[in-house]
Formats: sequence, structure tokens, C-alpha cells
Amino acid sequence: MSNTAKPARRGLRNMWIAGVMLACLCATAVVSMNAWAESQATQGRAIGHARHGQGMGEGGMVFGGPMAARRLDHMLKEVGASDAQRGQIRQIAEQAQTDLKALREKGRALREDDLGLWAQPQLDPAAIEAHRQAELAQHDQVSKRVTQALLEVAKVLTPEQRMKLVETLKAQRAHRAERRGPAAEPRNN
Repeated sequence: MSNTAKPARRGLRNMWIAGVMLACLCATAVVSMNAWAESQATQGRAIGHARHGQGMGEGGMVFGGPMAARRLDHMLKEVGASDAQRGQIRQIAEQAQTDLKALREKGRALREDDLGLWAQPQLDPAAIEAHRQAELAQHDQVSKRVTQALLEVAKVLTPEQRMKLVETLKAQRAHRAERRGPAAEPRNN
């Protein structure tokens, strides 16, 4: 083998390795983003995050999830909601849950399409950008529907009940933060 063939072969091998590493990095990023998005769609968040598709409850979704009805009943008991209020709010939550289920299914389909775009031999930046915008629009639909449901619930509760709910959620948040320990200090870069 000549001396000029070895550097050329090494160059091709290095390019191939770099290509494989880049593909792995992209696949890892896509899978991580999809896993994060899925976890965000299934985890409960505080009332401050409710507008982003999570529901009203701290630690459990009011508008979906396996313990939604129980969580909702507990929160309504905490604020002293009447039977009439409970009935109205249950109807609002059930309708929101139905609507959000359809939106979650649409989001799953979008995430599946996302993987197909990244698996193509030639990446299409315009298609990827259009897909990103479609995902943002889908997230916005979820956010709008949750906000609408929260506003409907807020109209049923009295101002005093809403304040009591906020105080209860703050206390739950503080309790969870205490169990987790102090937050990591931000790094100075």
C-alpha cells in the first residue's frame, strides 16, 4: 500500500466516524426532546404552568391523567366548593379532558412525523422548520384550551375560594421544594 493511500483512507474513516457521531447526536437530541415533551404532556404542573397544557393542579392534572377526578375533588373540598360548584367544575374538567386528549393525540402524531424528518438521508431544512411551527401551533392550541378551562373554573369559584386555592398550591409547592432540597446555584460562565 502506498503512503498516499493511508492518509486518504484515514480521512474517509474520520469523516465516517464524524458522520456517525453527528447522527447519534441528532438522534439523541430528537429522542430527548420527544421524551421531554411527552413527560410535559403527562406530568402535572403548578397553576403558573397550567397555561402551557398541564392543568390546574400541583402534582396531578385536573384536566387529565389517572387521578384527575380524585385530585379535582380534593382541591374543591380544600376551597369549600358547594355541590353546585363541584358539579359545574366537573363538567368543565370533563369537557376539557376530552378536548385535550384529542390534542395530545395530535401532538403524538407530530412527534412521530418529527422522527421521520430527521431520518431522511438528506435533511430538508424547510420541512423541519414547517414541522417546528406546526408543533408550536399545536402547543398553542393546548395552552389556549387549558386557559379557557381555567377561566371557566375561575368564574364558578368565588374570589375567596380562588385565593384559598392559590394559598394551598403555594404551600404544596413549598413542601415539595423542601423535600427536594435547595436548588442548585447557577454557574457563572
